[in-house]
Amino acid sequence: MREKRWNLLPRANPLFFNTFPSLPPLFAQILYNRGIKSSTDWGVLSDGLPVRNDPFMFHGMEATVERLQAAIKKKESIAIFGDFDADGITSSSLLYRALARLGANLSIYIPHRVQEGHGLNKQAIDQIADRGATLIITTDCGVTSGAEVDYARGLDIQVIIVDHHTPPPELPAALAVIDPKLEGNNYPYNGLAAVGVVYKLVQALYGRLGIEMDESLLELVALGTIADVAPLTGENRYLVREGLKRLNHTSHPGLKALMAIAGLKPGHIDVESISFGLGPRINAASRIDHGITSFKLLTCTSDEEATSLAAELERRNAIRQALTAEALARARPEAELLLSDGHIIMIGSEDYPPGILGLIAGKLCDEFHRPAIAMNLGPELIRASARSIPEFSIINALMQCRGLFIKFGGHPQAAGFTIAAANLDNLKERLGKIASNELRDKDLQTEITIDAYVRLKSISTDVLKLFDTLGPFGQENPQPVMLSKKVQVLDRRLMGNDLQHFRMRLKEENVIWEGVAFGLGSSMPLSDLVDVVYTISTNHWNNVTSLQLNILDIKPSA
Repeated sequence: MREKRWNLLPRANPLFFNTFPSLPPLFAQILYNRGIKSSTDWGVLSDGLPVRNDPFMFHGMEATVERLQAAIKKKESIAIFGDFDADGITSSSLLYRALARLGANLSIYIPHRVQEGHGLNKQAIDQIADRGATLIITTDCGVTSGAEVDYARGLDIQVIIVDHHTPPPELPAALAVIDPKLEGNNYPYNGLAAVGVVYKLVQALYGRLGIEMDESLLELVALGTIADVAPLTGENRYLVREGLKRLNHTSHPGLKALMAIAGLKPGHIDVESISFGLGPRINAASRIDHGITSFKLLTCTSDEEATSLAAELERRNAIRQALTAEALARARPEAELLLSDGHIIMIGSEDYPPGILGLIAGKLCDEFHRPAIAMNLGPELIRASARSIPEFSIINALMQCRGLFIKFGGHPQAAGFTIAAANLDNLKERLGKIASNELRDKDLQTEITIDAYVRLKSISTDVLKLFDTLGPFGQENPQPVMLSKKVQVLDRRLMGNDLQHFRMRLKEENVIWEGVAFGLGSSMPLSDLVDVVYTISTNHWNNVTSLQLNILDIKPSA
């Protein structure tokens, strides 16, 4: 485990604390760290006022709503083309359920992750044309599919693109492109996941028709937004918070079955439950076989069907876990060698399953704090997934090499591509130079940003209740992180089948806290006095709920 740098944020000016005289100083410090400057800002944040951005501020929304109204009225065949990951599956499911309620004539197409890859493809469009569709709506894909949109137009099929990925310089010639990242877009928030963009589309359509929204659709928004690691700020924070409320009281058979198979209980579903429980199972469908299984689960109406589909996702998730562990054991030594004289990890094998490339790249990126690309090396075609660090935009790097790809797309920290095997060496050389130019003078070390230094004994339930008002926590809205020094270790023990985690009890004067550290088994200190960086989490076990320290890093005290 590589050593992490601890970055303790500076303490606020004493005058700042006078702005919030009724708040504990620890919580006032956390507000300061998050840019809350006044009691008015704090009031808006704590009251949880709904964020109701007008969906018609999206470029292309008016044309999309008009076209959908006409298609529904004429009973035209509408094909929903969704991506195969959790964001794409929840987006497609939400749109399908919302349009079905309006009596639309619908079909669904989820591409095969391995055989077809991300985005529109001509073979799929041919199948959709054979079904008689006159309109395709993409969800979570399409913004880089210019040639495919032209092909569909040649078959007299109109295309509406609903996406959130970074657009290329030249947009596809679709009827409309709805994407919060479009340059010149008037929509005030660009962090929506695709499922959030689809929700805004449904909001616009239902509003135009004068129909009340089905707010249970927010369950899918929360699921897809968290699983896609979208920022939990602004409008996303509102949508996820409302979605979690409904998810904890869901009546949908598919969601209930998925929670049950994951060992989760309604009433205790939070961001962590989705990140480590529900989201991976939704994604497991396409990683091992076909994503349509997850779509069926999220649109089914029968408890019996839901139970069967959830069991299949559980089976695939177990296979996914085993394949990932095996691939990482092979990949780590190769990554170490590559970093000895380079700044980017590019590893590949014909044996790496295409469905888990993103997981391999993500783990290597996290462990080595370097951009990482994992590739499935075919004799003619190479498929790859990339993950990156905040210091390096992987999509910008790929844009600089776009002439080499058959297809590519993504975000600054996550992307993918397909390339001819003959172009791989050229790509490696060019990406290596780009990474070296951008990263050679940077101090690349995983950093933990710490909100405040506190005594363990000073953490009160009142402060923790205030913490909750800042949630839900996630990407770009992290949980408050604290540092305590010279804490006594009462006992410690490794846990997990591979002993990668540990538990310990920590004491300061007469206060004792339970602590758990995931993935830090090799760093468990033997010292009796430690400095520890942590967040506070809730542990639900055997019908007992308790607070514990979620240990992010730990070192023997100086």
